[in-house]
Amino acid sequence: MSWPQRFRPRFQTLFHLARASRQLDDEVQFHLDQLIEENIAAGMNREDARYAAMRMFGNPTRLKEEAREAWGWMTLDGIGKDLRYAVRSLRANPLFTLAAVLSLALGIGANTAIFTLLRASLWKPLPVKNSEQIFQLKRASSSGDFAGEFGCSCPLYLGLNETARPFGEVFAKGSFDSRKFSMDGVSTERIAGEAVSANFFSVLGVIPILGRVLEPQDDSTLGGNHVAVLSHAFWVRRFHSDPSILGKTIFYDETPYTVVGIAQSGFTGIEAEVSMDVWVPVTAAIKRADVTNPDVNWLWLLVRLPPAIDSTRAQAMFEGAFRTHIADVLAPVASPRWKAMLEVQHMTLRPAASGLATTGRKYEKPLILLLAVVAVVLLTVLCWRGMWGCLVDLEYPPAAISVASFSAAAAVGVRSSAGFRSAWLYRRHCSSDGGPFRVGTSAASVARRHWVRIQRRAASHETIRER
Repeated sequence: MSWPQRFRPRFQTLFHLARASRQLDDEVQFHLDQLIEENIAAGMNREDARYAAMRMFGNPTRLKEEAREAWGWMTLDGIGKDLRYAVRSLRANPLFTLAAVLSLALGIGANTAIFTLLRASLWKPLPVKNSEQIFQLKRASSSGDFAGEFGCSCPLYLGLNETARPFGEVFAKGSFDSRKFSMDGVSTERIAGEAVSANFFSVLGVIPILGRVLEPQDDSTLGGNHVAVLSHAFWVRRFHSDPSILGKTIFYDETPYTVVGIAQSGFTGIEAEVSMDVWVPVTAAIKRADVTNPDVNWLWLLVRLPPAIDSTRAQAMFEGAFRTHIADVLAPVASPRWKAMLEVQHMTLRPAASGLATTGRKYEKPLILLLAVVAVVLLTVLCWRGMWGCLVDLEYPPAAISVASFSAAAAVGVRSSAGFRSAWLYRRHCSSDGGPFRVGTSAASVARRHWVRIQRRAASHETIRER
């Protein structure tokens, strides 16, 4: 038999379940009637003939279940019945429905809001090519009073970049802030901007849509060029996508800069919590004397590592270069307290596929803890509803399990096919004369009900045999 011929009856059954069920009932009843007539013809009275036919034929309900399972659509049929029962139950208990919906809405809404905040501030990848290769080169200490993260100086940045040349490239950025901005020297507005190294855009793979980005000659230790790159969003918002802005002078932080390019659309920097408007060279944003001063630590470093380079090996190389910098440059002129601080500082690599997330990392643990607490509270409410339903079963007859019960059971671990099958089998055989609507049903409750159903079926078979 070909596949189309094999599945054609199943598809016909799917769209005509009610008709197929009636035909199945009629067929079962026909065979029972035939057996009863044969027993009567053999000399039995009608009552004895019926019981004998039942014993010979078997449990009609079980046989119908097996036939329906052979159709292959009973899961869909069960879901449809559960949905209809859930709607009827919800309509019968409006106050309870309102309380259940509000509880679920608050729990799901809170989890969604917290997850969205975490993703936006910590987990959303940068809009650059191969963002998973970006690491933060962090100078930090976890020892006592000296614990914390520290910036790096321009000489340290240049030394670490030289160390990385065989396998990668280090780039730097200053702290972002709100800066004064104008076109005529009179500061009338504030924008977000930051100073970056000349290789900032090239390492990230950000290309200009107009003009150019920063180049090596813009960021010299002798003093950087006063040039600026605008973000695409700022260019559209402030200058209405006017291409004539190239070559014009803007006043950024009350200092004149010449606009040389517009960054690609969608790129707004590597800080998740703020969208940058302007980038200028590192060496143009500070005093010339501070460019070579090893004690002016204001840069944050990042590095792109190729997939073939082990991050642990790279970190060891950066740590060695950092210890050399301390011994040769910082330690000879450091005070005793500063020397103690330097001894406990280390260079470590931290994945930065989503950027630095400076603010997000400060609140990462509280946010994750809050997300977990809200999730636990939501599951606790669902499980409490399930336990309440089990206790009420001592007084009320069992009622059908709604589709919401499946969701709650799945949330607490009933993911196996046996668990779900026990749930819909129970729903099919349970009585329909009342009982509370279950918003949360635990795995233990479903298993217990399935066991009760089995016991009742066994008792029914035993009664038939005795008769």
